[in-house]
Amino acid sequence: MTTRLTPWQTLTLTDGERDVLATSARGIIALDEFRRTGTMLGHWPCDTAELAALDEVAAVDAGPSVEAIDWTGLPTADEVQRLRRHLRHLPDCLAPLSPAELADAVAD
Repeated sequence: MTTRLTPWQTLTLTDGERDVLATSARGIIALDEFRRTGTMLGHWPCDTAELAALDEVAAVDAGPSVEAIDWTGLPTADEVQRLRRHLRHLPDCLAPLSPAELADAVAD
């Protein structure tokens, strides 16, 4: 049986108050942390309404696991560090980044 992975680009995250698109700078930074550590400080891999419907214990396991996500195309950890430095030049870290904007943000 083949397990179908969820593409990272299709995820919606939440900071507990608002939804955060996976393709936004903030979403990419949070997902990089999730991919590397299995956790996202201050974010959950589900939308705000889903999180609100969960009790505190269930919220810990909200959304897909690291293993259930297709990480193809997510910037590398080094590229995410460059994205963090580039953030001060982005007008809105919650807006989705186009492929060209992402390439520019993570370029050396």
